[in-house]
Amino acid sequence: MNVQEDQHPVSQNEIIGMGEPAALAALEKSFGGEGRSDSATSSLGRLRIERENIEDSNGDILCPSGWFSVNTSEEGKVYAKEVFFRYFEHRFRYKRYDAFMERTNKEGEKSQGAYIHSVLVKGPRDEAPSDDGTFQCGRPLEYIKDWNALSKDRQEFIRSCRLMIIFYGEATLKGLSEEGKKTEVTVPVEIELSGKTSGKTLSKFFLDLVAKKRILPNSRSVLMKSKKMSGGVTYYDVDVSIVNADSYSLDDEAVDLYNKFSQHISQINKWIMERHVAASGNGNNHDDDDDDDDDSDDMIDITNQAAA
Repeated sequence: MNVQEDQHPVSQNEIIGMGEPAALAALEKSFGGEGRSDSATSSLGRLRIERENIEDSNGDILCPSGWFSVNTSEEGKVYAKEVFFRYFEHRFRYKRYDAFMERTNKEGEKSQGAYIHSVLVKGPRDEAPSDDGTFQCGRPLEYIKDWNALSKDRQEFIRSCRLMIIFYGEATLKGLSEEGKKTEVTVPVEIELSGKTSGKTLSKFFLDLVAKKRILPNSRSVLMKSKKMSGGVTYYDVDVSIVNADSYSLDDEAVDLYNKFSQHISQINKWIMERHVAASGNGNNHDDDDDDDDDSDDMIDITNQAAA
């Protein structure tokens, strides 16, 4: 993703204090354009694209691969073929899977293999301390002038340090509950997407919305569908569109959601930084507090992390 070093997502306070032209210019920069001169922390639903079929208790397919899922506090997981998404924030972070890292789950059981995460940063060129005591999960921040001069092992290591884009927003899914019943939910969510594929696609869509159509992304709810792609491996990209002209204002409820996302981000970064500082002098053993062991979309759960 071609984003200049000083292109940062605008914060909720900046948006609230701006007129629309200034907000559009700031958002255009945050999504990679050139720009123009014209309350308490809580867990979020994890929106994701399922990569495998999910079956019900009878062995029937409940959620085909490529559908979206989101975990909710009231209905458990909800599955849907498509999702309406209203954008609020986005951040960047690095992640790398370490097959030898020891982790301890909530039940106190130890196992090997865990993701290393960096803090959430505003730009892809920002220095990002990681919870293993390194930065960018061990990936150099500067441009590598002579890639071929690196050893194969070093090249593979750097490739394993993936840049991700996390989008925060409000998602509406019309689909099925875990019991197979029809349901509809609207929840605040985070969705982690690859900076090379689906995350780049979604960023480009919002950039075009801002730079070409002069529309604030938060004022629209966009329709997202998954799109199966084949390359060296099979993966899912996203197909994004606007299917209605409904416009949302920055009302009190929206401001509350901005604050919710901002404080969620701050709490995650506080937690990662504590681990970064500890790992810098005390080794690389970490507890893993994720609710599941699916390493295909490993997000950070701060629900049970005590605030200082």
